[in-house]
Amino acid sequence: MNTFIISMGSNENRAENMSRCRYLLSKDYPEVVFSEMINTEPYGETYHSDFYNQLALINSEDSELIVAEKLKRIESEIGRRSEEKSQGIIKIDVDLLVVNGKIIKSEDFERPYISSLFDNLNKKG
Repeated sequence: MNTFIISMGSNENRAENMSRCRYLLSKDYPEVVFSEMINTEPYGETYHSDFYNQLALINSEDSELIVAEKLKRIESEIGRRSEEKSQGIIKIDVDLLVVNGKIIKSEDFERPYISSLFDNLNKKG
């Protein structure tokens, strides 16, 4: 059994896109546990709209590669387009943060809201 922690974020149609993301993750992984969803301010010079951010905890027999492929499919299904990122638009961003206790995206862990969501997820999981 593998354990995955996934980050989810959106700054366009935030409530709808995050809800859809949770639904699609739940279809693939019915036992998924979600942290609370929080509003975060935009960072850097590219983003101008607030984000909703949330974490998900998944235990699965799937490999890291299979989970990553499913996350990319979810992004595509929700309408994420790579060219929109340069315009500051993130319809949905779904990334593997941790696999079996190993941090995959260390730069994401430097964002202050991640530790808060991580603590919230640990209380639920």
